[in-house]
Amino acid sequence: MTGQYDGTITLIGSRNHSNFTNDYPWFEETSVDPRIPAPNKADAYRHYTSHDYAVFAQDDWKATSRLTLNLGLRWERFGAPSEVHGNIAQFTNLNCSILDPACISAARVGPVNRMWKTQNHDFGPRIGFAWDPFGKGKMAIRGGYGIFYDRIFDNIWSNGAWNPPFYALLDFDGRSDAIFPSNPASIGPGYNPAGPCGPIPYAPGVPPGCTSRKRVSVRTMDVNMHDSSGQNFYLGVEREFFGNLLLSAKYQGALGRHLPMLENYNRVDGIGYNSALNPIRPNGLYSGFNYRSNSVSSNYNSLIVEATKRMGHGLQFQTGYTYSKLLDVNSELFAGCSNIGSLTAPYYYISNALPHLSYGRGAEDRRHAYKFSVSYDLPFFKAEKGFVGHALGGWSLGSFLQFYSGHPIDVFDGRATYPATDAAGNTIFDAGGAIPLNLGGDYNLDFVENDHPVFIGGNLNSVYSGRSPADGIFKDNNVIGCGAPWVPGNADISTCNANFGVAGACAVGDLTCDPTGVGSPGTPNSMFAMPGYPSSGSLFARYGMVGRNIFHGPRLVNMDFGLHKSFK
Repeated sequence: MTGQYDGTITLIGSRNHSNFTNDYPWFEETSVDPRIPAPNKADAYRHYTSHDYAVFAQDDWKATSRLTLNLGLRWERFGAPSEVHGNIAQFTNLNCSILDPACISAARVGPVNRMWKTQNHDFGPRIGFAWDPFGKGKMAIRGGYGIFYDRIFDNIWSNGAWNPPFYALLDFDGRSDAIFPSNPASIGPGYNPAGPCGPIPYAPGVPPGCTSRKRVSVRTMDVNMHDSSGQNFYLGVEREFFGNLLLSAKYQGALGRHLPMLENYNRVDGIGYNSALNPIRPNGLYSGFNYRSNSVSSNYNSLIVEATKRMGHGLQFQTGYTYSKLLDVNSELFAGCSNIGSLTAPYYYISNALPHLSYGRGAEDRRHAYKFSVSYDLPFFKAEKGFVGHALGGWSLGSFLQFYSGHPIDVFDGRATYPATDAAGNTIFDAGGAIPLNLGGDYNLDFVENDHPVFIGGNLNSVYSGRSPADGIFKDNNVIGCGAPWVPGNADISTCNANFGVAGACAVGDLTCDPTGVGSPGTPNSMFAMPGYPSSGSLFARYGMVGRNIFHGPRLVNMDFGLHKSFK
């Protein structure tokens, strides 16, 4: 690292904890008013307005004595938000392909009247029926379908208050930028998108006239946003047997459409495919390219069987089993802050160009669910009068048992890139001859460390340890190793494994240290490994074959038991 004349720090070479003990932060984000020179105070207060309208008509029509129809139609208009004083900014020229690097490079934010175009075609039909095929009141066939819309919730768009020209979050990276948190003046002059410190690539070296690269983190969204919607459908049969035994079988499904997604489109596969393995973003003006769209679809299907029985004498039970499957490419806007290495981050596609690689079980998918409830009114002293009846009568017992199969678990490699070297420290290049062979993570070199590995274990059901989840659900919890059949024999695998060893107080290179009791630094995982290089095409197009959410966590079994008293 290098100290500058004004006391700032730059050229930090690693994320070691010692940097922080010396007040050398790896990354800094500072809010400023980009219209005036620093230091200054940024004001993010905004007065948003929006207008919503809805019209609906619905009726129940008894077509015959045995058939009832439910018919309805709803139209809704969720107005796109505006800001009373016009202090709202959004992309003004991102109407091209988000997968085109030239398009992303030219993208600029600026003042707008509204964050997106209001949709006026949210029509939601609803239809349902109930039919008694024999007219005896013992059997019913029911079905229905409907489309339901919802407005785009505020967190999607309200962070647009953090965009230039009214507000700016300046990002500083310690590898190349000057950082000193206690010296705001080191930020320099006001942010100027057209200036020499503006749209430059993220790469070593500073253009003449620049004292610091001031890259802005923006929060923007699709200018052609659609309102989120769900299509729900149902078909079920109910039949009463033997008095008070009611059996039912139902199919329930739901299609989620235009669901929210948080993305970073300032990256494409291969932006780190250069001699330094550093990302050269398509748009050097913006660091955080926090782009919100509603591009996610989900599909849910389930079969439900239930039985309810009133036995008489105060005894009744209800039981049911559900078999279901939920599939999507993303289950939540912020994805529960999944871990990427030692950091937390939203869920991103494995590859912007190949979103289908992320298609799999949704985070809330529970393949099997079973429930059983029973209640019994105790017969003792029910007819007693006076104190005995009040104190000892009116008691009941109740119990509820539920079982759920485990939630899905996503396995990915959160490591950074690691250039291969031999024992003497000489770089080993890939088949292209000019780029270091990558033994670390970020296989597709898009500077998002969420790539999936390959599975080298016996089978997908043999990986589970049976231990407490706190001790790790997999049999092997070591990190993914740096070795693979395609790695040259002269590569320094041991040093690479040690650098990617178990986090803790162990010194780098100490292969005997085990701070967690789970695994030792330098011991590769026996179930997951790096994917190989492709035999043709782009050498950065490396994608592991482990699908999203193909593993699952432990099941849940829960029982409640209660004693209840009723008073007059």
